[in-house]
Amino acid sequence: MISKKGITPIVAIILLLMMTVAAAGTSFYWLIKIQSQMQGGTEQYQENVFDRLASTVNWLDADYNATSEVLTIYLQNVGTTDIPLDNATADPTTTWLLKDSEQVTVCESKFDGSGSNIDCQSGCGTSTELSSSASTSITLNLSGSNCDVSGYADDSLMRATIFFSGESTTSGTFET
Repeated sequence: MISKKGITPIVAIILLLMMTVAAAGTSFYWLIKIQSQMQGGTEQYQENVFDRLASTVNWLDADYNATSEVLTIYLQNVGTTDIPLDNATADPTTTWLLKDSEQVTVCESKFDGSGSNIDCQSGCGTSTELSSSASTSITLNLSGSNCDVSGYADDSLMRATIFFSGESTTSGTFET
């Protein structure tokens, strides 16, 4: 008869080694997966930051003519990408949000001049862009639009935020 007492410790060692290798392999796979997810999130964050830096528009000044109800906004692109000044009716397009001095929303409107939207008389169009490191002016006719501010007292402070087709935003103030 053959003694089986010597085989049991060998089988136990082999089983322990197999379990150790399986646990190490599973841990390695899990750590690699977690690391790639964290790295992907960091890369996405970096990309968003660089996009924001590359597409920055400053609101320089604004002049409102109460007689003609025309607002002229002066903008400067300090980023490294061209910013669309699109007045198309379909999104994405340039829109703005206008608030009064009490931060109550007066209107949200596109620049296309259709319906009750404001009419961009100059400085924007379906293929118009604000080139990087350039300045421009946008002339908006507020008369007859849902953004008509003629009912406000003289020297009322208005705040506008402009959204450039999802590429960038800028905001500033003007007086009626």
